[in-house]
Amino acid sequence: MVRNAGDNPRVRSPGQGPWNALVSITENSTETFGFGPKDAQSRYARLGLEAMATTLGPMPVEDFLDTFLSCPDLQEDTMPSFADAFALMAGAETETALYLPLITALNEDLNPKSGSPHGARCPGFTFVQTANRPDKSDGNIGSVKPDICCYANDHLRQAVGTDGKFNFDDETDMGFAAIFIEVKATAANDFFDDIPIEDALDADREKWAFILGEKNQGVLSSTRDTAIRAFGQSAAYAVKICERQYRVCCYSLTLSGTYVRLIRWDRAGAIVTERFCILAEPELLCRFFWRFAHVSTAARGYDLTVNAVTGVQEKLFLATVKAHIKMQLSSPTPEEINTALNTHYMPNFVTSIRHKFPLPDSPSEGHPALLVSRPMCSPISMVGRSTRAYWAVPANGTLEGGANRGQVFVLKDTWRIAGPGDQAPELEGDILMSLKQQKVPNIIPVQAHGDVPIVNTLEGEPELDALGAQVLQVTLTDQFIDQWWVCGRRDVLRQKIIKRVHYRLLLGFAGFNLLHMAGTAELLSATYDAFQASKYAYEVANRLHRDVTPANIILYHDPLDERRSNKLRQGYLIDWDQSLDCAKPRDGVLEHLPSVRSLICSLGSLRVTIL
Repeated sequence: MVRNAGDNPRVRSPGQGPWNALVSITENSTETFGFGPKDAQSRYARLGLEAMATTLGPMPVEDFLDTFLSCPDLQEDTMPSFADAFALMAGAETETALYLPLITALNEDLNPKSGSPHGARCPGFTFVQTANRPDKSDGNIGSVKPDICCYANDHLRQAVGTDGKFNFDDETDMGFAAIFIEVKATAANDFFDDIPIEDALDADREKWAFILGEKNQGVLSSTRDTAIRAFGQSAAYAVKICERQYRVCCYSLTLSGTYVRLIRWDRAGAIVTERFCILAEPELLCRFFWRFAHVSTAARGYDLTVNAVTGVQEKLFLATVKAHIKMQLSSPTPEEINTALNTHYMPNFVTSIRHKFPLPDSPSEGHPALLVSRPMCSPISMVGRSTRAYWAVPANGTLEGGANRGQVFVLKDTWRIAGPGDQAPELEGDILMSLKQQKVPNIIPVQAHGDVPIVNTLEGEPELDALGAQVLQVTLTDQFIDQWWVCGRRDVLRQKIIKRVHYRLLLGFAGFNLLHMAGTAELLSATYDAFQASKYAYEVANRLHRDVTPANIILYHDPLDERRSNKLRQGYLIDWDQSLDCAKPRDGVLEHLPSVRSLICSLGSLRVTIL
């Protein structure tokens, strides 16, 4: 039987468009991870080092507000008075002592007996203490628990308990968290270090160590490691939000005693503000939340090309995927079917992705959506390609036609590297179409591909610039490397902080990777197919794949292909985005990597399975 939401450690609210997305799982229904240690401290250390190399700051707070949360028509004089807004936090000496007065100051409090009644400082949102209530939606390993989470009120109403009331003692839910706040006891715990005001004019910002983990090379290594893990903890929460939601960026705050910093995270890195004291300058934090509440959903960082689906569409997805699994597996048992189904589908978690993909049997003027559910891979870092890959079904099909013809594609959702002019890497879709044109064997055909536009409403059309071109979802961190306030060497930052564009690629059919081989005969046949693809790509198209792994060899049975008289599925080589055009010099040399040797080394990991 298909695993229900109730089979998870706790009952999950259904998926809702950009919110509450699924993560990839193994066949044992556990969350997938990279090759590094899975414990929290190791994960924080890895993410902390990554974030140190890709963070810019300190950005002036006013510039931050005007750049990322611009709201020209907003009347800020209508927000609740900020005078002494956070006065109750004065004197708090521990993290836990800071939680309640901060939440009380931010949430609506109309009780005249409270001493300082006020309206909500972030209308439409509620702040909840989550420090001791980890989100275990995907199991204990990888669970996270920010100190304070901010949720839209509409989402709170859907997280009701069995008594019909929302319980503020419920667990964290990163699938719906709009913002998180990480709290440290004192200003000394701040893992950033601004240039002192008296030195600001004469300081050499390229040499100033803004991130505390790099400050004073003579400090104890344990102190430095603690600072790195503290920063990595915030990065881990940002990763989880962007894994559990469809995001272009996300926002967070760090509170060290009564000092606050605002942070914006995207797939190129993070931008951190100067710190400010909320006792001395409460208006800055009040204005941030007031603006956050009044800007559009897209401006808060959501990808609104993702929508909720109807019950009929979910049935279409389930029927189509189930039929496809039966076609791809040889005489599967009910248990095998459900095991495969669980890696691609979960009840109440089918999502519609709107993109201008021309699909077979679609009218030329239509742009049907794609139905997806559980990804085959999920991002484990904030920075980089952050790839999700899905089995996808056209939303314009019917239960009869879609399920019978087994029309299941692969949708690759990634953040590609962008570059100026001819320095931009080739699009993977263009690479694949070129290989097909040159008759390289065992390449899955491209159905469609393209960059993802900004959409400002769930049902709206893409945003257009002054020339009528679509405005694309791109990273912004990279655009600020040369700002006067940035600390650190610009040449080093440019190597680490790279502009990326949201990109989707739709492949013509879906299969299982090599780890799902039926036996040694299929193993040898499929790897030979992949070898042929790699060999001909180099000999005919001067292209090296450079990333041949079992996960990148897809097994697919085409019921219409009469040439393969045996029952062995054919092997196809995918993921060509990191491939190299050997005809193009790189700094005067050709960067050749031994593709055949990498294939052999990758297959070595299968030795235990084969034997």
